[in-house]
Amino acid sequence: MRRVAAALLLGAVPLLISLLPAAPARPAVHASAPVVARPAAEPAGTPAADTETPVYRDPRSYEGPRRAPKVKPLVGRPRALSATGEHPDVYVDEAGTAHIVWNEGRGDAADATMYCRLERAASGCDTTATLEWNKTYDTGDGPQYNIDNDGPKIVRIGDTLLALSFRSPTISQKPDGASGSTLVGWTSFDGGDTWDPAEILGKRRLEELVVVGPDDDPVILNLAHDAFCDSNVPAGYMLRHMFPAGTLLSQ
Repeated sequence: MRRVAAALLLGAVPLLISLLPAAPARPAVHASAPVVARPAAEPAGTPAADTETPVYRDPRSYEGPRRAPKVKPLVGRPRALSATGEHPDVYVDEAGTAHIVWNEGRGDAADATMYCRLERAASGCDTTATLEWNKTYDTGDGPQYNIDNDGPKIVRIGDTLLALSFRSPTISQKPDGASGSTLVGWTSFDGGDTWDPAEILGKRRLEELVVVGPDDDPVILNLAHDAFCDSNVPAGYMLRHMFPAGTLLSQ
């Protein structure tokens, strides 16, 4: 019985194969007539291909896009230098050391310009200084009027640091008379370790400061007004800062 079933199954194979459609015959390829792919004709008005301009090729060393390496953020944690300070300004030197100044109000006492030298990646100031303008007061004047409402500025001239503060309405004598607008400055010739006493440099408010000229004869431009705006005052004021024997001159 098993042999009969096997014979029946084997006999059905040619029958099933014969029922399948025959594969279409492929055309013969003659060696004398090779098949060549011809590009489609370009539409009318298509510009001719540029065959003279070289085509950029990626260098062999390029291996395709890669994921950026994981790096630590460059921004450090904020440092609290003062709980009551205001209007800070900063100058950063080539070594990444920040020279920071800000104003510190002290009630009925005169305001103080605070200085902090913060080295790169440091967690605190390695040098601090309290810069004061100790002046005499006439009748009706007093330390409570020796204030800086806009905040100090700091610039570098050669190897010298100059901290500036505009004080008002306290009265001070100047070459052109007394007034209630005074610009004072402190200089440091050792990178902020020590500071000279305050000197009167002018009577203009501080805006954006730019140091130009050689180190032995620098000029500080105080850009107090926009030259393209309608203003009744000059576009900028100039403070001349010279260093023969450490003297300070202004004009």
